[in-house]
Amino acid sequence: MSRLIFNVAAKCDKAGRQENQDNYWVCPDLNKWNAPLGTTVGHDEDQTLSDMGALLVVADGMGGMNAGEKASELVIATIKKAFSNIPDGIIGDEESVKTFVFRSIVQSDLAVKDYAKSHPQAEGLGSTIVLLWLLGGKAYCGWCGDSRIYRYNPNNELVRLSHDHSFVQGLVDDGKISEEEAFDHPDGNIVTRSLGDNGDQAQPEVVVYDICERDVFLLCSDGLCGLLQDKEIEEIISKNCSSTKDALSDLWKAGTEAGWSDNATIELLCVVEGGIRPKGVAVGYPKKKIVPRQPKTGGKNHPKSGSSSNDGGSKGGIFSAPYMYLVVFCALLAVGASLWFTLSNSGNDKAKDAVEIEETDTPNIQGNSGGNKSNFFGNQGEQRGDNNGPVYGNDRRPDGNDNIRSGKNNDGKPNDNDNRSSVEDGNKNQEHPANGQQPSPEFIQAYDKLASNFNKVSNAVKETRANKVLTSDDKKLLSNYKSLWDNSKGILNSEKNKTQQHKEHINSFNQLYGDVVDVLSKYTHARPQPRQAPSKETPGNENHGDGNPGNNHGLDIAV
Repeated sequence: MSRLIFNVAAKCDKAGRQENQDNYWVCPDLNKWNAPLGTTVGHDEDQTLSDMGALLVVADGMGGMNAGEKASELVIATIKKAFSNIPDGIIGDEESVKTFVFRSIVQSDLAVKDYAKSHPQAEGLGSTIVLLWLLGGKAYCGWCGDSRIYRYNPNNELVRLSHDHSFVQGLVDDGKISEEEAFDHPDGNIVTRSLGDNGDQAQPEVVVYDICERDVFLLCSDGLCGLLQDKEIEEIISKNCSSTKDALSDLWKAGTEAGWSDNATIELLCVVEGGIRPKGVAVGYPKKKIVPRQPKTGGKNHPKSGSSSNDGGSKGGIFSAPYMYLVVFCALLAVGASLWFTLSNSGNDKAKDAVEIEETDTPNIQGNSGGNKSNFFGNQGEQRGDNNGPVYGNDRRPDGNDNIRSGKNNDGKPNDNDNRSSVEDGNKNQEHPANGQQPSPEFIQAYDKLASNFNKVSNAVKETRANKVLTSDDKKLLSNYKSLWDNSKGILNSEKNKTQQHKEHINSFNQLYGDVVDVLSKYTHARPQPRQAPSKETPGNENHGDGNPGNNHGLDIAV
């Protein structure tokens, strides 16, 4: 191909945090992979693309102080080692190059996992990665996580060359939310793929693009793209599309004015000469076809009543869909009301108690204040559960009011005529408190709080294990349950033997607590929500270095 000339700039800084968990590597010429950067980066110095190409890498560490920084450092060190010894014969073979990039990223994943095995205190560490290798007229993009690679060209627009591996991006892909809604989504910090994850081998993506005349490539951690929207980034680069030095300076200034809230790494490469002629439409990561949301009722796309549809001439009037829905709804409402009237006026408490409780996949507990049916236990002596949820004990059943009795009426007043704390069904399975003792009010209060949350927590545990993603709402729910048990286990364990039923329930609370702790430790792998940064950089906030991985891996020679 024809000669390709470019310039490059980069900056990595703690920005809005107290420590820097980002890391990076810039190598303008892989023939000189270990050479000092000197003035080749950050001064708009023109460089000719060599036969081995140029490489840019960004890694965003996760897992807290020390752990996150170590993870990103290991990723960069492993990539540097791999690209210092590129196998003979792969240059010029597109598929071989893609395979090499993929395997290099997987090796980084293994390096992080090996470190975690020998350093228990670093459990939970992980990192994202984005990698751009310009080689022979092609741009090889590899990534795992939610750091990004962009391309801007003056002939079209800014596009993403990577595709976020994140929970929120999945919602966008499924058409559940828009890109605009994704930007400020509360679960925006949850990544679905990363390096060092406790699960299976990392699954990075590698995509190849043609290099076009006047292309500008941007690699960044989410410290930038989580703070500035794509349109803001595009506007800044469009004004500086031939100077990486000026583009980097203006991007950093915009981030400072917006208020950094996370570490930030920015790498820019501008193609000054060479490449193919750009197309009229920007070429980026192939977008998934999204099924559009249904238009609101009354919109222009809804046919008028009585008109024929386009898919078969269905009749209008009372047979059109809205009217049929209304008819079905009214019929169901009438049937439900009839059943309720029949059940509420027939039978008695004993007949109700004789009904077998249907076994469900997820146990359902309600406390004294619940008022709902409690299907907590299955058949007598049977244990239920699977690998995704807790195993629970023997069959106990609620009283006629669907509450677990504690020597009180539903209004909370003592029941002088009935001191039973087991089921009130008039049969031989009644149980009485040991030695005539009743649980204390403190016991009942603690018990009710845990019982009222049991169903939601059980379901959250099961869904998290199935999806391998812990949402912010479920994390809050599970954390609250953990705190409830930690604060209540003393009084509950001291009095649980007063009735057999309470004892079994409390044992199940404890089992669920173990599952909650396990889920919180395994799936809280999302990077922590960034703290709010001051509006201006504080003196001494930047680290300066030579571009090599290490503790002080700042680079600010572009400004």
